[in-house]
Amino acid sequence: MSAAARAPKTALPRPEIAKLLQIPAIKRTEPQRKTLASYQRSAAPELIADRRRMAEAKKAKTDFEATLPRCLVSVVADEPRTVRILPRGDFMNETGDIVQPALPAYLTVSTAKVEGRRLNRLDLADWLVSRENPLVARVFVNRLWKQFFGIGLAKVLDDFGMQGEPPVNPETA
Repeated sequence: MSAAARAPKTALPRPEIAKLLQIPAIKRTEPQRKTLASYQRSAAPELIADRRRMAEAKKAKTDFEATLPRCLVSVVADEPRTVRILPRGDFMNETGDIVQPALPAYLTVSTAKVEGRRLNRLDLADWLVSRENPLVARVFVNRLWKQFFGIGLAKVLDDFGMQGEPPVNPETA
C-alpha cells in the first residue's frame, strides 16, 4: 500500500452526516443510526471485500443452525398428572390411592411457604439448600476434610444414610 492510500481522508463529511454527528449518540433515532452506519461503511471502501465475506459467513452460520435438529427440553403441563400408589408396581392398574407431591414426613421442612399450593421441584431444591437441612453442609465439610486430611469424617463420602459405618465411640454418641 502506498503512503497516499494510507493517508487519512481530510474531506469533511456530507452536511447531513455532520448534523447527525452533532446529535449525542444516545439521542439518535434508529434511522439516524442506520444512516451513520451506512456512511461509515462507504467511507472505507478497502473493507468492502471483508464485509462481504463477513456477511457470507454469517449467512452460512445461520443456514447451518437452521439445519440442526431441535429438541424439546421440558414443557410445563397445564394440568398436573395424577399420581397414584401403584399396587405391586403395576403401572397399568389405576386403582391405587391418589397422592400429592410431598417431602417425606421424616424430613423437617417448613410448610408455611407452601400452604395452599402443590409442591414442586423448586420446593425440594429450596429445602435441599435451606438452613433446616444440615445434610448438604455435612457432606460438604466431609469432602473438605477428605481433601485436607486424606479421610473424611465419615469414611465413605457418598453414604450419609442408614448404611454408614457405626460410630467408633458409641458410648458418647
